[in-house]
This record gives sequence, structure tokens and C-alpha cells, in this order.
Amino acid sequence: MFMQIGGAIAPLVIVPIQMHYGWRTSFYVMGIAGVVWSFAWYWWYRDTPAEKANVTPAEIAESGVQSFADNHTLPWGIALRCANLWAMLLVVFCYVYGL
Repeated sequence: MFMQIGGAIAPLVIVPIQMHYGWRTSFYVMGIAGVVWSFAWYWWYRDTPAEKANVTPAEIAESGVQSFADNHTLPWGIALRCANLWAMLLVVFCYVYGL
């Protein structure tokens, strides 16, 4: 949902940068922002609550989240024969192409 909001806000951020410093600077600013965001994301988000340092054992027990660390296999043969998967992929392709 934030992709549309980002597209609406981007001109408000990018155009003033381009007007004052040139179009190349906007690429540098957005590149640096992307790298900073990547580090923040990696530092904050984890696959399970148990992997975060500030989550207590009581919170983990209360959430009932199971660890899926040992079960990361996907039966690709079955998935690729699923008509629903292909329908979803078509919808996403058309949606993103339109953006």
C-alpha cells in the first residue's frame, strides 16, 4: 500500500533536490537513503520473535509462534502446477506493469 504513497510523496522530495543541486544529486540521496533503510531493516526485522533481543520468553510463549527454521522447503513441482498461483502471478504482473 505504501508504494502508491511513496510515488505520491517522491516528487515533493525529489524535485526540490533537483532544483537546488541537480538531477544527479537526487540519485545519490535516494541511493544513500536506500542503503540506510536496508541496514535499519536488517537490524530490526527478524523471521521469528525469538530472534529479537528484546523479546522475553513469556512474550514468545504467549504469541504461540513456532520456529520454521528447519522447514524452508517448497515443493516447486506442486506449486508450479497450481492454477491459483499462476492467476496470482498474472494479476501481480499486470498490476506492476501498469504502475
